[in-house]
Amino acid sequence: MLIEKHGRGVVVVVSVEEYERLSVQAGRADKGETGTKGASKGGQ
Repeated sequence: MLIEKHGRGVVVVVSVEEYERLSVQAGRADKGETGTKGASKGGQ
């Protein structure tokens, strides 16, 4: 779901499952990883 303000998208609402899937993909892309599920950014 996209929420707009003055005709521009400002917020996107997604399910928790989709957010988690995208977060894992983004983490892999940032670090070039291919198989490290659940890795946190910044070594935390």
